Amino acid sequence: MADTRTRPAAAALTGNEVLPLDQSNGFVHLGLSALRTWINASAPAPSATGAIAPAFRPNTFYDLMPSTYSDGDVFGAGQMMFEPMWLEQNVTIAELGGVVTLGVAASSAHLAIYANDPATQRPTGNPLAAAIIDAATGGEKTVALTAPVTLTGGNLYWRASISEGAIRMRRPAMTLGVARTGSQIIGGTTTGTLRANSQTPGTWPTMSTATAGSMSPSGDQRFNPKIKTAA
Repeated sequence: MADTRTRPAAAALTGNEVLPLDQSNGFVHLGLSALRTWINASAPAPSATGAIAPAFRPNTFYDLMPSTYSDGDVFGAGQMMFEPMWLEQNVTIAELGGVVTLGVAASSAHLAIYANDPATQRPTGNPLAAAIIDAATGGEKTVALTAPVTLTGGNLYWRASISEGAIRMRRPAMTLGVARTGSQIIGGTTTGTLRANSQTPGTWPTMSTATAGSMSPSGDQRFNPKIKTAA
């Protein structure tokens, strides 16, 4: 006898319905989040890590690492920091910046995003995106990039910073959803923050294996990228 059960509407779901897996007589129990994705053709596909992350809307401001937040560690003037960041979904960035929580007169923050070298799990090449924001006062600060930059989901990136003063910026206290810190992603190893004690603000180095390998590990976190997506 043919099975006559039908798929329930999305609004009727309670979390553990039994739905047909295919056209045969096989059935599967699905959790609510996976179930909603399965029945909703417009929902984003699961990311490379298996998490279901929301797609970025165009022309919209986002914290690139959605999280609970705290004040970041104080920037050392001329100190260059690299912090790992896992991206779940593709995003095209038109503006880059952050939230200054402690401004210092005549200061600015130089911010960038670098690609990751999977062989070394260190930043590599030249910045994919870079911006200079005014850090003399607190507040949300973003500036337009020369041209929009697309980052690809399912990849590790590095958020980089250099400051001209002892400012603070908002940084993730714990990370959820769209992006996560690299130490949570790379199996068996910890890819943490890297620091170089002297770098001229405004000059971003080309990161090679030797350059990245010479940087010192650090437990500091400096900032959470604030972005505006392209229209």
